[in-house]
Amino acid sequence: MAEDEGLRAARRVLARFGRCRVIELREGGPDYEIHLSLARFSYDGAECIWMDRMTDWIAYAGHEASIAFGGILADGLRASWPRISQWGWSG
Repeated sequence: MAEDEGLRAARRVLARFGRCRVIELREGGPDYEIHLSLARFSYDGAECIWMDRMTDWIAYAGHEASIAFGGILADGLRASWPRISQWGWSG
């Protein structure tokens, strides 16, 4: 996700669903509601959760320098981003 390709893919998926606002809940604050174009979906030293008011998707960046996606965002990335398999973790 640190690469622009991943960030653009996540933004495309959310835009396809008509999502233009993102709620960013950052460890230690502050928390924001921002435009999709400003969402970075990356770890910067503080854990962070992103979602919107529909709460049918989530992105999470944690201390292990990992980024996880859920809901319609995860489904949309699997369906539309050919290179996503190289970034996945199978457990």
